[in-house]
Amino acid sequence: SFPFATAGNATKVLADPINPQAAFVTFTGYAAGAHIARTTDLGATWTDVSGDFPQQPVNTMEVDPQFPGEWYIGTDVGVWTSTNGGVNWTPFDVGLPNAVVLDLEIRDAARKLVAGTYGRGAFEAALSGSVTGVTTGDTPAPLNLMLDPPRPNPAVGRTMLRFAARSGESVTLDIYDVAGRRVANLADQASGDGIIRGVPWITDDVPAGVYFAVLRAGADQASRKIIVAK
Repeated sequence: SFPFATAGNATKVLADPINPQAAFVTFTGYAAGAHIARTTDLGATWTDVSGDFPQQPVNTMEVDPQFPGEWYIGTDVGVWTSTNGGVNWTPFDVGLPNAVVLDLEIRDAARKLVAGTYGRGAFEAALSGSVTGVTTGDTPAPLNLMLDPPRPNPAVGRTMLRFAARSGESVTLDIYDVAGRRVANLADQASGDGIIRGVPWITDDVPAGVYFAVLRAGADQASRKIIVAK
């Protein structure tokens, strides 16, 4: 059961694509109450993440596996999206009709969102990139970048990252959480000299979960996935 009123019957249970302890439930109905609920502790507690979404039935939901901070819901009034944890919801109408949407599917390889509607057929829309460009796993480094796997990983208290960059442009090494928020800056150089450096990341101030180390030099980047344990 949920510690708050729900708008109606459950329509979909969605496992979070990144966090194995997180899941969502959507609800139909026009009544006051939650239309989207989220747990981050395997259902022990639930949070209403309906935010400012109007009192309309929610039929389905998807979370972008590359940018888990971007949520999409299929409703009786089209597709809506939130990028701030469900506080605010806005219509996602790029190439999609304002119709009853019964099913959503993210085709990650093509970076497409496909919406199945009631009586209007299926439509697809391109998914935009994240403002941070953070991916959800290790990405191959260009020839001018080196980012070794973090050691240890999972990290308890600290982990070490070795990197190098050969570039005339600025070089940064940052840590991001799964919502695309930068939580630490480990290196910031005016240019890349090709020297291999090691930097520690102290994880005491962040909660357990999945993070990404992203090395950038101009338009080039490489990333490594880090699991923080407590």
